[in-house]
Amino acid sequence: MPKPAIRRSADPAADLHQAVLLAAVIVAAGIITMIVQALTGSLRIPVVADHVLPGGVLPGGTATELLDGVTVDPGGVVEVRVSDPTPAQQLLSILATLPTGVVVLAVLAVLARALGRSRRAEPFQADLSKGLRRLGVLCLAGGSGAWLVEFFARFVLVDTVSSTGAAAEAELLALGFWALAWLGCLALAAAVDRGRSMRTELEGLV
Repeated sequence: MPKPAIRRSADPAADLHQAVLLAAVIVAAGIITMIVQALTGSLRIPVVADHVLPGGVLPGGTATELLDGVTVDPGGVVEVRVSDPTPAQQLLSILATLPTGVVVLAVLAVLARALGRSRRAEPFQADLSKGLRRLGVLCLAGGSGAWLVEFFARFVLVDTVSSTGAAAEAELLALGFWALAWLGCLALAAAVDRGRSMRTELEGLV
């Protein structure tokens, strides 16, 4: 029985370029949706449980849905809802989520531009490796900056809903992701440089 033929794209680079552009459009739409929701609806704000439930106990004692001896983790996070947020709360809510989306959109835009240039020229060129290194710097610096802005926005936002004061959890996983993206870009740039070097050596032998 003959095996079914596997269809391969005639231009994988073009497919990747289109996929990156599509991802950029989706991220942009998500950013717009998030801004509209923050400005027109109620806000949901994550708060450290101890700021709204001292000792991890719900008002009136342990919730009936929990078994005996089970309470809310004081160090955990609960979500509160603000039905009529102030403009300051709306702005802080946007700053608590928007920066990362903007950085992701910028990374996709730079990546799409680099892919477009590589399709129109030789793949192993100095401009591509430089672009990948710039992309890595954008991931590391932009991602870290976005994380910092979002952390302080969440920190101040909690102060507007809790009499206990400001607080926020420092989620370090995001920083690890941006550092990994930076290392990935550096690795790709090194591979491009190695390919260009090998091509130069082969041209010298011919």
